[in-house]
Amino acid sequence: MAGQQRVALITGGGGGIGGAMCAAVAAGGAKVAVVDRDEAAARRVADGIGGSAVAIAADVSSEDGCAAATAAVENALGPVDSFGHTRVDCARSGQPIGEAA
Repeated sequence: MAGQQRVALITGGGGGIGGAMCAAVAAGGAKVAVVDRDEAAARRVADGIGGSAVAIAADVSSEDGCAAATAAVENALGPVDSFGHTRVDCARSGQPIGEAA
């Protein structure tokens, strides 16, 4: 990975905690995909970070949504190295935390 910029995908990136995660990861030198159902919120965060971030509008509450979001991120930034989720039930909506594994 030497010489390559890492790519991080952060779900819920348009919110307060997710936006802070995106900013911190970008400050560490990674390219960041700010993924959120609210496209305007994702854009605000990505615009605040600058050129190393892109906004991706996606609903990751299903496996298909996760796959589509990942494909969009990889198309925009390259292969994803790291995932950050601001909700523990990503792609497993409706299941209690203990059953999400």
